[in-house]
Formats: sequence, structure tokens, C-alpha cells
Amino acid sequence: MTQPRQDAPTGLARRRARLSDAQTERRMLDAGLDLMDARGLTVSLEHLGFEEVIAAAGVSRASVYRRWPHKDLFFGDLLLELARAADLADEGEALVAAASAELAARAEELGAEPARTDLVVDLLRRVMEADAEVIARSPRWRTYVTLHVTFAGLPDGRLRQDVAEALAATEREFTARRAEVFAAFAELVGYRLVPGQDDADGFRRLAFALGSAATGVMVRALADPELLSRRAELAVLGTSRPLAWTEPALLAASIVRSYLEPDPDVVWDRERVERVRVEAARGVRPEIGSGRGAAAGGGEVD
Repeated sequence: MTQPRQDAPTGLARRRARLSDAQTERRMLDAGLDLMDARGLTVSLEHLGFEEVIAAAGVSRASVYRRWPHKDLFFGDLLLELARAADLADEGEALVAAASAELAARAEELGAEPARTDLVVDLLRRVMEADAEVIARSPRWRTYVTLHVTFAGLPDGRLRQDVAEALAATEREFTARRAEVFAAFAELVGYRLVPGQDDADGFRRLAFALGSAATGVMVRALADPELLSRRAELAVLGTSRPLAWTEPALLAASIVRSYLEPDPDVVWDRERVERVRVEAARGVRPEIGSGRGAAAGGGEVD
């Protein structure tokens, strides 16, 4: 029978091998990210306990305090990690899928006016309303917005510069994805960028304007949650009948319509309507970074 080695670990040491400083650091930062992803960042990191993160990470307190003698040092690193890990890309994926399915189900309405405008505006209204609700209730968005506020209070230095660069990168990626989505939908429903905005950067500017409006709506909704549910019956944006609008949805839809207009070159025959139905049923899948949809006139659908 093989005898155990005299130097083999026993007890707690046997169950958990000692982590390196780098492993401890990674576990602590990952635990902090997980807690923030679940809760969302508030006005600061003060609501997050240092000991709570240590427990969640499952690491040695001695190792943690060797790496960060003061909790403020850890929270500074976590703030930067939050900024680098910020990812808003998947927050609207379900909305894109729902809008595609709705468009496929109602494609016949695109065949003639005023039903075509009524459908496009109604679809835009519903998507923008749902989008505002998702953003306002998203821990990721709450963290993202609060990071901007927290960043503004950081002293000048490397941490402030690194957080700024990370937030800017997140904004660029989010804006690029939204630009591709709107280019694809615009092409499907026969819309184009208005003259003066119809350059290679038009859809990016549209996405930027919508993102800025969404951030403002989220901040306002924190103090006034009913902002997301108050509605008024309005016949606006060219519709032939009134629709029930929330103020955030009307704001976003108005921004979209200020950038887009019906493309007079699109012929709405049976073939065109059927193509929209089929492509919408497959779902809008813009290829980020491909440049599709960036040029004047809109995008394509896979």
C-alpha cells in the first residue's frame, strides 16, 4: 500500500492550494465585477464591502491585504476594471429579435400608404419604449452611467485617464452596433438618411444621438420612474391615427425620424413586400465592423 508523502498538504491546505498574488488579484476583481453586474453601481463603490468581495472571491485575507493594504486601492483598480468590462452590446438583442418578428408578421402593411407609415412609426414607437425600459432597469446601464459620474470626480492622473479611455471604447462599440442595426432596419422598411446626413457617418451620428438621449432618460427615470409609463394619445410623425406614446419613446422616435425619410426610389410591389417578410423572419443580423450600412442609403441584411 502506497504511503502518503510526508510533505503532502493536509486539512485546509490540502483542500485549497495557495494562490499566487496574480491569481488572488484576478479572483478579487472578478468577484467585484460579478457583484456589480448583479446590482449595478450606485453613486460610488461604498455600498460594496471589501470583506464581502474577499468572501465572494474565496481568497486569503492576508493575500488580499498584501496586494491592497487599503480598500481604496482595491476600489480604484475595480473602478478601472468595471470601465474596461463595460459591455452594453447585448442589452438590446431581444428587442431586435422582437422587432424583426413583428415586422415579418405585419409585412403586408408595407404595400401601400398610409398603412406603411403607420406600421413603421408604430414599430418604432414600441421598440423605443421597450428600449427605454430595458436601459432604465439594466444594472449594466446603471453602472455605465454612474461610472461617468464617478469618473468626473476622480483626481487627474493615470486612473482617470485609463477610465476615460475605457468608457470611450465602450461607447464606440455600442454606437457602432446600434448604427448597424438602424441601417439594416432602414433598408428593410424602405427608409434612407435625409439629405445632409447621408454621408458615411450618418448612422453613427443617429446611434450616438439615441444613446445620449437614452442616458438622459435613464438619469431622469431614477427620480421619476413613472416617466417610462406615462402615455399620451398623439397622431405624430406622419401617422394617420393617434398612438399611445411615452415621452422617452417619442423623444427617441423623433430623433430617428429627423435622420431618416422614406426612400422615393423603393417600389413597394409584391416582390419587395415578400422579401421584407422573409428577411425579417430570419432576423436582422448586422455584421459589426463590416462597413455595411455605413454608406448613404442604408444597410443590408444577411
